[in-house]
Amino acid sequence: MRSAAGIAIGAILFLTAGTGAGVASAYEARTGSGAGVQHYDSCTANYFCGYDWLTGGNMVFQQNACGLYKLAGSPAIDRIASIDNKSTHTVLLLDWVGYWDVIWESLPGNWGDLPAAAHDKADGILILC
Repeated sequence: MRSAAGIAIGAILFLTAGTGAGVASAYEARTGSGAGVQHYDSCTANYFCGYDWLTGGNMVFQQNACGLYKLAGSPAIDRIASIDNKSTHTVLLLDWVGYWDVIWESLPGNWGDLPAAAHDKADGILILC
């Protein structure tokens, strides 16, 4: 039996694929401990963090629990420019365009500036578990 979360995730991925919208590759952001990582030291271990500046700084979102986080009314809505995924989960950044469109997929350990197609567009964050 599929859970409601599984059905919702499937619907999100189906709608994204059905519209022809491309999901940015998690590998476009930097991974590892290269130059610039010191800007992301404010993100706690095992959390996903979003920042409204490039190269980290001014954290506007931090969460480690699974689920969908609608950003309406939060300082993070349409303002996430860089991320640090210190969690053990894949995280999807979503844009509401009449449905949830996946604009970024962040694998565990992924960090860096978002590409222009995802920059300052997230209306929701889905932490998959």
